[in-house]
Amino acid sequence: YSIVTSRSPVLQKINVELSRLADQQLLTNKWILFEKAIEATATTKQINTKLHPEYDHFACFVVFIAAYRICLVQIYGYKQLIKQIQCLRSITYDPQSTAHQQ
Repeated sequence: YSIVTSRSPVLQKINVELSRLADQQLLTNKWILFEKAIEATATTKQINTKLHPEYDHFACFVVFIAAYRICLVQIYGYKQLIKQIQCLRSITYDPQSTAHQQ
């Protein structure tokens, strides 16, 4: 919700681009895109990654950057999955097709 409703042009661009790739089913194994989105978000929101390390080794829990990465992958991965399911649902079953039977 925060990404979609953001007034930041950078976050809006991130949302548009990742959504477009999800709709085209092109996000699989595109980890560098997520890393660039995280970097752009941290820069735009002025998040000091040295103050917010990926993991707190003492408390053994994930902090902002790592949690944000997980969220982005889940949000846009889910959008891609929904698109894949919609594509599969649109195919009419053909009982004569061995591919459909499989």
